[in-house]
Amino acid sequence: MFLTDNPLDEAYDLIGIQWDEIEDDNKAVVPCVIVDVARKKDKHNNPFAYLSLCINNTIIESTIWSSQLKKYSELIKKGNCVCIKGRKKDNHLFVEDLRTYNEWLSKVKSIS
Repeated sequence: MFLTDNPLDEAYDLIGIQWDEIEDDNKAVVPCVIVDVARKKDKHNNPFAYLSLCINNTIIESTIWSSQLKKYSELIKKGNCVCIKGRKKDNHLFVEDLRTYNEWLSKVKSIS
């Protein structure tokens, strides 16, 4: 929930699809706000994280594996507005690529 305007409204308008409309096992770009980060270690002692994401005023869970976590560690912070490219599986998002919201928005607008 946002006290004022949702900072991601413009992105939702550009994408034209809601989280609930993305079919299972499909890839999508999802604009979101990182609500929480829970860092963990896998059985091989590699770091990964579970992210709680606010998407269209709904909280969904996401997983970012070790290689992406290392690559995007500076962006994985509570409160950051980001766009995540990932795969939806059972209402869970598996992160493949991540950009700041402003970087993604600039790129999309330059293509349009």
